[in-house]
Amino acid sequence: MKRLPFVDALRGLAVVGMLVIHQAEWWLAPAARRTSTFATLYFLSKLVAPIFLTLVGVALVLRFRGRPGRWSDLKPVLLRGLKILALGYAFNLAVWVPVWGLEEIVNWDVLQLIGLSIVVCGLLLQTPWWVRLALALGMSGLSAVLTVRHLGFLLTYLADIIYGRTPPAYFPIVPWIAYALGGTVLGEAYLWTRRIGRLSRFAALTAVLGAGLLVVGVLGRPWAVRFDPDELWLAEFSHPRLSQLAFASGAVLLLFAGLQALYQRREPSWLGPLVAMGREALFIYVLHHLVGYTLFHFLGWHDRFGFPAVTLMLLVSFAAIYIILRALPGLVRAVHRILG
Repeated sequence: MKRLPFVDALRGLAVVGMLVIHQAEWWLAPAARRTSTFATLYFLSKLVAPIFLTLVGVALVLRFRGRPGRWSDLKPVLLRGLKILALGYAFNLAVWVPVWGLEEIVNWDVLQLIGLSIVVCGLLLQTPWWVRLALALGMSGLSAVLTVRHLGFLLTYLADIIYGRTPPAYFPIVPWIAYALGGTVLGEAYLWTRRIGRLSRFAALTAVLGAGLLVVGVLGRPWAVRFDPDELWLAEFSHPRLSQLAFASGAVLLLFAGLQALYQRREPSWLGPLVAMGREALFIYVLHHLVGYTLFHFLGWHDRFGFPAVTLMLLVSFAAIYIILRALPGLVRAVHRILG
């Protein structure tokens, strides 16, 4: 199926959020990170991964216009999922190991989770939508009661990536894969209403559901999480409460409905940069870590700037990325070949 610009725009919005929080976290001086401004940015940044993961499920459904007809149709998708999972460990080797040591190679981060989500959701696409929705809700509920003790019969690393320690598991399978499973249901609902010509109703109902989840989440005060701004990897919202899951899911649905309705009326050219970044999210993810984290670490540029300087550096980053995407498509294609 042809790419949907509003889906790419939403993914591009997540890319922007990713760049803002990562570069603020890496480049701000410790005193600047101990401010309410940074705390607010950090809380809002927890919408980034839910957007990416939800769109994994949506994109799978859109690719097959519903469900894969034959195993031969599904096989390339499963292979891509496995490649992204393997890329996650290669990424650890290139980005984290040079700075923190060889033990960082086993980190279970968002690329590993996305790769696994592609495989799991691809295999489950033949099941009815309500089965995947039930699994997503079950994963969310399970996260409220599951502890490492329940997984003591498993190898330590496997227990960690299911619902264990941070580090090494920054995005454990429970509950984070629930977003991708829910995304497949959202994608099917979009396709079905598109076929019957009811996209406006779809946007309205999705927005109502999103608003309801957002309110439920807010009632649980999802921002009330203690974290040390100097050791964010120990918080990272890796084990989100139900209020955080509801808040993030509601926000994602509202954004999805809003952008879908906006593009249904008229394609806004001013969102072109977001669309471009959304189409190259993986390229940008790898590039900004290699430059903004690893290279800047060895240049001694971590933990030393104030908000004005970091804001200027962010604007330069956005401009540089957009120029690379527009002016150097050959470089982007070459990186795509390397990344598989």
